Amino acid sequence: MNNFSIDPTDLESSVLREQRRAEELAYLYQFALDLMTQPDGNVRMIYESVPAAMLTVLRCDGAVILLTDDANSTLHAVAALGEAYSDQHAFAELIAEKCWASVKSGAMGSVLGAPLHSRDVLLGVLIAYRASADTPFSDNEIQLITVLAGVTGAVLSNARLRQRLDERLSLLQTVLESSPTGLAIIEQSRLLMANPAALHALGLNESAFDQLLLIDGPDGLLLERLLEGLPPSAIASFEYRIERERRPRFLRIEVVPFGSDKLLAQVNDVTLLREIESRREEAVASTSHDLKTPLAVMNLGLSSLLSYYEQMPDEDRRTMIEETLEQVGEMKTLISSLLDHSRPHKPHAADVPPQVADPAFYVGQVVHELSAFARYHGITLRWHASSDGSLHLHCLPDQLKTIVRNLITNAIKYTASAGEVTISTSEGCEANRFRLEVTDTGVGIPEAELDAIFELAYRASTHGSAEGGGLGLSLVHSLVVQLGGTVSVYSTVGVGSTFVVMLPCTTQDT
Repeated sequence: MNNFSIDPTDLESSVLREQRRAEELAYLYQFALDLMTQPDGNVRMIYESVPAAMLTVLRCDGAVILLTDDANSTLHAVAALGEAYSDQHAFAELIAEKCWASVKSGAMGSVLGAPLHSRDVLLGVLIAYRASADTPFSDNEIQLITVLAGVTGAVLSNARLRQRLDERLSLLQTVLESSPTGLAIIEQSRLLMANPAALHALGLNESAFDQLLLIDGPDGLLLERLLEGLPPSAIASFEYRIERERRPRFLRIEVVPFGSDKLLAQVNDVTLLREIESRREEAVASTSHDLKTPLAVMNLGLSSLLSYYEQMPDEDRRTMIEETLEQVGEMKTLISSLLDHSRPHKPHAADVPPQVADPAFYVGQVVHELSAFARYHGITLRWHASSDGSLHLHCLPDQLKTIVRNLITNAIKYTASAGEVTISTSEGCEANRFRLEVTDTGVGIPEAELDAIFELAYRASTHGSAEGGGLGLSLVHSLVVQLGGTVSVYSTVGVGSTFVVMLPCTTQDT
């Protein structure tokens, strides 16, 4: 009969080894769990925690993480704790080439390395170092560093992906926030998100997120217009107007459906573009209107010459030709002014504010050029002014003449034959204002329409058969306001109207 006995010392050592192995595995499990569940885990956190875990679980003197360089695939240390192994780069290159864990022991101590992998891609190498050659790394420790390398490779790969994603999201956010084009996402009739340009264009702020998009304008409810872009419709595009206290805002909106119930709306504020178009149309209309008067005078003069040339005294023929030539010159001036305004103006140090010295002189010029036009309509022009040349207006001569020409032409058109139009100017500055007054004995304007008389294309109900498109007074009002002045009208139906223009002025000693 054989006797079987167990050495208590060996049994105790075995139990201690298993207990220590269980503690190491439990530590590694908890470390891996903590590493993978960190909500704000990043690459820097991995660099700090993994070497510390290696020192703890392997009881080594030094720990290093080396990663491959994306550019040339060489290894370089990114994190280290404790003592360094002098030949660690050469040993790391060997581990990377072999692609499995290895131990090297010698007079300089014992070194243990394991490759970092993620989806069969080599990321780097983990190295643990013991300064004493008397305690080489065991098979159990090789398994521990292999497990640690596997966890680290997976977490590092995910952290890098998250870092790249965060960088791209940050870049995308920067682009969206700085983009002049508004972008908004609507989900189930609610504003899910929008960049600052879209919020500004829609007159909203971030409190509107996850709220119904209840913007109601003259073009209807915006939400209803947006929902027109849902399937089965394709891309919808429309213009929408939002009323503001000062001025309306015009938006160009393109809607792209995506998903089952989401819309991507591209919002562009085209208010400035609409205003530019409107001003261009007004400029074309006002220039055309200005050109009509000299053309009418020229037509009148040339028609009279053609019809009554033989019966006319030589002096009258000469006068008629001179007046026609004056109108040709006036048209050339208007066309030149239009061309000047169409060219970009580059400020220059020598530029000085425009001034009109002795404005009464230019008013008299317009009265003279329109005298034939008035005679053709049977109207008497009366001109009252005196000037010592000390008065200065801060405007261009063409601007002043345009104001005067439109007021007189308007008065002539709405005054019956045998009527009178009287033009007068102040003799000096009245409260730093130059006063121009045009009075007619025409049809007058109803009191209820006086506030609207300066609106674009508005014509009073008393205009009768008088020609015109309602542009003259609108142009006068626009120019006067531009020059910092005021224009007012006083009128009685059947008696006549008086228009009063007040423009800023200064006096200078002659």
